[in-house]
Amino acid sequence: MAIPIKRNQVIAFGVSLLAALAVARMFVYNDSEKADIRQTTPVVGEILSVEGSATLRPPRQSGAVELPLSPGPFNAEALIQSRAASAVVIEFRPGPTLRLLENTRLIAEVEPSRPDSIQATILSGEVTILNPGTNSAFVLLKDGMALDYSQGQIPRTVPLIQVGDGLPDPGLGAEEELRIEKESELSSPPVTDIEPDAREKEKVDRPRKDDASETQLFSTLTNDDIRSQVKAQAGGFQKCFVGMVNRKSEAGQAMTALPKGEIKVSFKIKPAGNVTESKVISSPFNDKTFDLCVTEALERITFNSFQGATIPVSEFPILLE
Repeated sequence: MAIPIKRNQVIAFGVSLLAALAVARMFVYNDSEKADIRQTTPVVGEILSVEGSATLRPPRQSGAVELPLSPGPFNAEALIQSRAASAVVIEFRPGPTLRLLENTRLIAEVEPSRPDSIQATILSGEVTILNPGTNSAFVLLKDGMALDYSQGQIPRTVPLIQVGDGLPDPGLGAEEELRIEKESELSSPPVTDIEPDAREKEKVDRPRKDDASETQLFSTLTNDDIRSQVKAQAGGFQKCFVGMVNRKSEAGQAMTALPKGEIKVSFKIKPAGNVTESKVISSPFNDKTFDLCVTEALERITFNSFQGATIPVSEFPILLE
């Protein structure tokens, strides 16, 4: 027997169906709208490779996604971040090719009136320049300052390092300073007192620096790496400083207290870890012998070897007192 269907039931069913279709359409519209928003920001480059792992926060989105290892576009306003022991290579078009080192965050923006004007900001971490490119309208920023990458390198600036530990009180006269320095030299036993057999034993017992099991090749050096190694050479800078004081004293220059001041040096660190092209670029002491002594001390520093390009360090401040 057929079941009769009342007219009001048909109407209710129709209203429910229309409401369901309206809700479904709203969700579909929102999803397509989000996709359109993502596509409104222009492509400024391409992610060429990912070594390890990295994340990408799409433009105008709150969540980040894991980057695949395969190449893909890099949009303006997207935030990219490399993780620990990882690196990402991005080729900006037009612009340079950058290698983001580990734990580096970068975002790029485009000026609406000039599509070729790209501004990339390093929010944290370090990058190396694989290819400087030819786009003069590309700007690379860090800490609110534009970086000069035109030569394929980014000069490093490192915090002030103070070299004063172990120096006599600045209030001492020059003659007293000279006496203390000579007593220090006399109190140090000469190295030649070591017996030949003891020298040979020392060579055997000392671990080899080139042992493959202890070699660790870094992608680059951090500012902390550079600062700590220069700090370890504080004794060499101190010797230059004391030698300058002694020369001034012997030359008859009256001094009521030791001079003090900040010098600034520049140098380059090669991937093998050796230092080259060191020089004193500013000094309050006006002493060429002191400057030469400092540059020789700098070039005695050996850093850990690394895989990246030569690191130019500019205006490294050293406080002598």
